[in-house]
Amino acid sequence: MPAVRFRGRSSDRLLSGCLTVCTFLMPVLAGDGKAAAQSSPVWMMDFSYLGERIQGTPLTWSENTLCVLARDGRLLYLDRDKASDFRKIADRFQALDFAGFKAAVLREFGNDFSVTSSTHYLIISPQGVSHAWKDRLEHLFRSATRYYSTRGFPLRNPDFLLPAVICPTWESFQRTAAREGTQLPPGTLGYYDRLSNRILLWDAGSGNPRDRGGIHVLAHEGFHQWAFNVGLHNRVNPPPLWVAEGLATLFESSGVFGGDPYSPASRRVHPARLATFTAAHAGRDHAQWLRKIVQSDAPFRENPALAYAEAWAAAFYFTEREPAKFVTYLRAVNDREPSAGISGRDREAEFTGVFGSDWGNLETRIGRFLSTLRP
Repeated sequence: MPAVRFRGRSSDRLLSGCLTVCTFLMPVLAGDGKAAAQSSPVWMMDFSYLGERIQGTPLTWSENTLCVLARDGRLLYLDRDKASDFRKIADRFQALDFAGFKAAVLREFGNDFSVTSSTHYLIISPQGVSHAWKDRLEHLFRSATRYYSTRGFPLRNPDFLLPAVICPTWESFQRTAAREGTQLPPGTLGYYDRLSNRILLWDAGSGNPRDRGGIHVLAHEGFHQWAFNVGLHNRVNPPPLWVAEGLATLFESSGVFGGDPYSPASRRVHPARLATFTAAHAGRDHAQWLRKIVQSDAPFRENPALAYAEAWAAAFYFTEREPAKFVTYLRAVNDREPSAGISGRDREAEFTGVFGSDWGNLETRIGRFLSTLRP
């Protein structure tokens, strides 16, 4: 895969510019004209971009931007006027096999890195990094799949091996992130990049199973990667932050990550998030906190600790008590047509179309559910 420069950052919520799907892209659309977000990509093309050939599936096309899912799993946002000589080369999308992935990774990282694979992951690390990561990643995949499938969430197999980059030192972690255009604040242990589809992890605990901080980071960031690759989320249409972060925070609990999905809900509580939520909202009726995180991502900038706790509370309640409605809501979010943005009013309508508009009643039900739990 050529080292193409592409637009966008992993923090971008939606594409820039109003996207209009062209006739050329119609084979990747569902019958109702909306992007088939939860299905696997279909036909594949080859085209020229800045003198190099790229292979992948076109997902969206605007006046200025072409979004392509490349064979190595990257989302490429390219300048449309610099792309030419389009050729259909296959009726079905074909991801790189392990040999192709390995060759591409070694070209990028160099021969000082090793590349190994497991059932679902492509693990990229310098020599000497703990082999425990392979088992931990597969354990995460099994835990997430079991927890959500038992609650009726429709899942599909990933189209790619999921790349995990393991860095043995903070310095190598920073260098690798900087190469991908990410500046890391102190204390960061890992992140998921939606565009490259990679999780990047600092091996601070050397794979030690007692390293709870590292396990929480693996659970949270690894869940993001899992969710965006099994159809729970849509990489072109990322969900609202309360959904993405609420579900990932839910998975930090040891009762979910590795726990029994059939055990009482009290065993899956996240004690720290519950304590934060309870301290802020105990005894307060109709605080409108749910409506605020549904309408806007602003609470995550204004008071991150509280917003994460509220997102956890909502995601935990809907997953445990109203999973069928939650599935319907997630499908509506995934099937939304890509656009320059979505207004707070539209986000609210998307939510109330499934859960209703009695915010006070919803908050009361969530509060009562949480009050019955003892971690």
